[in-house]
Amino acid sequence: MLILALAGLAGTIGGCQGKEETEPEAKSSQPAVTAESEEKQEEGEISGVSSSSEDNAGMLSREEILIRDPYVMPYDGKYYLYGTDGDTAFSGEMDSFHVYVSEDLENWEGPYTIYENDGSYWADAQYWAPEVYEKDGKFYLYGSMGGSSRENKGIALFQADDPLGPFEPVSDGTITPEDVDAIDATLYQEDGKTYMVYSHGKDGIFAVELNDSWDAYAGEPFKLFDVSGCGWATEAFEGMVLNDGPALYTTESGQLICFFSTMSENGYRMGYAVSDNGSLTGNWECSTNQIQTATDGGHCMIFTNLDGETMVGYHAPNENSHPVFQYLAEDDGGNILFTDTAA
Repeated sequence: MLILALAGLAGTIGGCQGKEETEPEAKSSQPAVTAESEEKQEEGEISGVSSSSEDNAGMLSREEILIRDPYVMPYDGKYYLYGTDGDTAFSGEMDSFHVYVSEDLENWEGPYTIYENDGSYWADAQYWAPEVYEKDGKFYLYGSMGGSSRENKGIALFQADDPLGPFEPVSDGTITPEDVDAIDATLYQEDGKTYMVYSHGKDGIFAVELNDSWDAYAGEPFKLFDVSGCGWATEAFEGMVLNDGPALYTTESGQLICFFSTMSENGYRMGYAVSDNGSLTGNWECSTNQIQTATDGGHCMIFTNLDGETMVGYHAPNENSHPVFQYLAEDDGGNILFTDTAA
């Protein structure tokens, strides 16, 4: 069980790492974290399902799926699991997105190819962190894309009539400008507006309002925070501190937090930042607490299961990653719990 001692946290559409501390930070506005599920995670009782580049209609357990950056979309009585192909995530060449389908988060059919580049699309290097949203009978996939033809990675939009695809690019380019290195998009709704929250590479976690079609900016991007403020993030490569995997959650008391992932002395870890006014536009502060899991892992997302319970998903360990699913709850003291059983 992971406990984030926060003075109250609510839901979203939907990371800051710090030093390990044996005692929680004394600020009431910042969560503290402890863990009780380490042995179970190492035994695979709460771990993940394994991916393939070819369609496979057989059943797979979570432990058989190699996937990074898992994203679960419950829809029409089933769960659809998207993510970064664990076999090719860092191979330098990628050309497709896939999905798995389940009714219980334990047993999965797939993978099914939902988009494959026929050579006409610019992205040929990264197909990372897809998130899929339904709107008015259409399905929108936001992917983090890279290509040999451009210096920076960018966020591209794909659309389909079915969660199984086929998805097609909405445009030839990206939502984000080519001079911006951007990955890990997630959507968040606030005051009737839809925002895309994303990683601006080494520069921090940013947000931007989208237009009604969700395919272009409706305002100027603004910075939420930089994970280096947590005090425990370490350089990943070329002096860069990773600002990975933002995931937003509003507590029952209206407090808005953003989970994130980055490298630490203990591997890939999750942390969190807190807005001072419950809004994206508030002043954000990174907690120095680090979310402890059994092995290094991260890039979490929040979803509501088919029984109406709030859950968190992330990949672990960071090498040979599997999806991990746990319940997210709040206790009477306003603490947030990552737990293996429903409250």
